[in-house]
Amino acid sequence: MRLIVASPPKTGNIWLKNLLIGAYDLKQGDDQPLDTYEDFVEFIKGDRFDDDTVIHLHPEPTDAYFELADSVGATTITILRNPYDVFVSLYHYVQRFKDELTDIGDPLSEMIDKDLEDEAAFNYLLGDQSLENWGRSYYEQYGKAEGHPLPIYRDYVRNYPDLLTDCEADIRGPKQKPSDMAYWGRSHYTNHGKAEGRTIPSKFNYTDYVWMYPELLSEYHARGRGGF
Repeated sequence: MRLIVASPPKTGNIWLKNLLIGAYDLKQGDDQPLDTYEDFVEFIKGDRFDDDTVIHLHPEPTDAYFELADSVGATTITILRNPYDVFVSLYHYVQRFKDELTDIGDPLSEMIDKDLEDEAAFNYLLGDQSLENWGRSYYEQYGKAEGHPLPIYRDYVRNYPDLLTDCEADIRGPKQKPSDMAYWGRSHYTNHGKAEGRTIPSKFNYTDYVWMYPELLSEYHARGRGGF
């Protein structure tokens, strides 16, 4: 049996790995997580993935990763975690390793000895500027391919009262998502808006893009800016 715990940082990887070790009498195959696909390739090439072993990784879930895992008969297990839990984990990580973080001048040292409920602590972890940069990078690498529309299309709907009325009538219901209006707006602009001479707003921010998709916000917080 070969098991891989593959989740973003701060989502309980080590906790789950230790449970699996105890439940199935497995060996720990790594002292530190393998952060990239290339690290995983080297781990396999070095013949370090023994039978009855569990390791944990932080890979991107690409076809290449799953093909490599399958080639050695490994089962991948991942964790889904509430983003606020990840925030709390990162907070406690900072308090636990505050001396080390201070010594190396880690930006996370700004969190040291702040109260968990301190608004400044939460705002620091949220990191509007880094969230903007992460959102821009994510959209360019994945968002387009995943069909995520930008908030600019939501604002397009809001700019036209008649469109807003039509949109709210179409998507009304208990299962509305923050991105519903953006999807509707993109479809309308593509199919009708251009021909009607309507325009989309000229500016938007990628922070708003991430906030519009709860799954992206979860991924951003899960990756964190430090930890395991």
